[in-house]
Amino acid sequence: MFFFFSTYRFSFQIKPNGEILKVYHPPEDDDVLATKKGLAGMLAAKMHDKEELHPGLVNEGNGQWKYQTEEIGNEGPHSARYTAKDTETGTEFKKVRTSNIIEHSKEFFEKTLFYQKKLGIIHKVLIEDSFTAMTGARGFDPHKNMRKVKAVNQFSNMEYPEMTVLSKGELIFLTKQPVKNILEKPTGSILNSSIHVSKYERKKPKVDVDKKMKEIESNITCIKNEPKKGM
Repeated sequence: MFFFFSTYRFSFQIKPNGEILKVYHPPEDDDVLATKKGLAGMLAAKMHDKEELHPGLVNEGNGQWKYQTEEIGNEGPHSARYTAKDTETGTEFKKVRTSNIIEHSKEFFEKTLFYQKKLGIIHKVLIEDSFTAMTGARGFDPHKNMRKVKAVNQFSNMEYPEMTVLSKGELIFLTKQPVKNILEKPTGSILNSSIHVSKYERKKPKVDVDKKMKEIESNITCIKNEPKKGM
């Protein structure tokens, strides 16, 4: 069991192979809970040793092996391919997600976990993540759910710009500290759920509508298309 210590304590139950079974938390905002699940999700994995009788595990020799898994992370259920190898200090596991989370998108997700045998823990995690919007994907309709208005210009023939997001993350173990108040952890108003961020409702920002309307009215510019010879 790992803990994030704060005003609202968050903890999660993790198996020795990295599979996160449950998270425990008090009632709090969706965006805060999603962030905490994302941090915990960096450790989520399904690590299998080369001697385990895992279905489909292939021992390639020279201290290297590979296997496929079905698992649940903060992004949800997905398939993944693992390659692993022995190192001087322990084992290096490299996970590549093989199924898309968002339909019609182009995705790449790779997580490398460094297990240190002496400490008995994951002491370093590297993540590389990329996502490309589904503008050019087969079956994607950018006009879906839009008003059916006939175009009066050539905008309908324009190509939609492609949006790509790239990110890299690193989590490093520094030191461990004894928890003196472990018996004092809260027991009331504690909820439990999956590591999957399955619910997220964005809060609407508080906007002074009257003030914004005055700003718009004072800065509005009207453009009229007139013939070259005038009216």
